[in-house]
Amino acid sequence: MWSIAFVAVGVLAWIGAAMHWRRVSVWLRRAARTGAEVVRLEGSMPGQDLPPAGQINEKMTVFPVVRFTDAGGATHECRARMGMPYRTLKDRATLDITYDPESPEDVRLGANADRGLATTLAGMGTIVVILGVVGLLR
Repeated sequence: MWSIAFVAVGVLAWIGAAMHWRRVSVWLRRAARTGAEVVRLEGSMPGQDLPPAGQINEKMTVFPVVRFTDAGGATHECRARMGMPYRTLKDRATLDITYDPESPEDVRLGANADRGLATTLAGMGTIVVILGVVGLLR
């Protein structure tokens, strides 16, 4: 019986991955790409200061506030929607970002804009389905 549950969970993970991939693809079709200057790093709440450098956990998720110039020449300073581990951002002066040209305050880090989650879900779903199928064939 557990084998059928594994297959079902795996298929649900595939569905979730496909939905997320589609959502990110829609974003990337409308988003513009550019480089941005890292102005400061914030904690999980907007405006939240980080602990002093010697006391911060390297794995802590931080949110960069970036400054960039859009395609029309206007300069924007915005907080990214997604954070990254402090160790990844602590020494970065610039980042690649994508932003919505109609709403430039909607900033996402990197050119792939969160496709990693969809890939992870699909991979985990595949592993779980394989385990379920192996259990069914026994």
